[in-house]
This record gives sequence, structure tokens and C-alpha cells, in this order.
Amino acid sequence: MRKITLLLLLVLLSQNTSAKNNLTETQKLAATCKVWGFLKYYHPKVANGEFNWDNQLLEKLPQIEKAQTKEEFSLILENWIDDLGPIKEIAPIPVAKEVEYFDKNFDLSWFANSN
Repeated sequence: MRKITLLLLLVLLSQNTSAKNNLTETQKLAATCKVWGFLKYYHPKVANGEFNWDNQLLEKLPQIEKAQTKEEFSLILENWIDDLGPIKEIAPIPVAKEVEYFDKNFDLSWFANSN
């Protein structure tokens, strides 16, 4: 009886630890869409049309689907971003203090969400 209980406990613990490191398809797709959408509008080479960005997504989806762990998934996204090339650094543009900008719809708080 002890052996069966110990075996069940080991199986449950191994499933629990592997589940923490694995991602669901929904989590992978949600994170991919966020990264893809952000880069579409904010990466200079993508925004200028140097890449067929829709096609890039379709090419990466099979790799993303095969990723089993957070580390594999993260590596795919990192390599994808690195393949876009370096971004030229520019000096910050000074903002006039008397100008009011409409930024009510500008919300990047999702970027800070680690989930």
C-alpha cells in the first residue's frame, strides 16, 4: 500500500512541476499576437514595410505550436525579433510643454503582464 501511495504521489508531483513549465495553446497564441501586434506598429523596419509581417506570422506559427516549454517559446520569439535586425538609436525628441496630446486610447499596460 505504501508503494502505491508513494508512486501516486510521485506521479502527481511530476505532473504538477511539468505543468508549471508548460504553456497552453491559448497562452502561446495570446502572447504571440501581442508581440506580433506590438512589432507591427512599433518596430521601424516592420512599420516601414520591409517585411511581409502577415507572412512572417504564418511562418512562425508551426514553430510556436511545437514549443512545449516557456523557454522554447521564449527562444522562438527572441530569435524572431533578433532576425529583424538592429534598430538605429536616435536622440529623444523634445516635447513642447504647452502641447496637449490625446492619449486616452494609448494603453500598453498589457506589456507589463508577465502571464
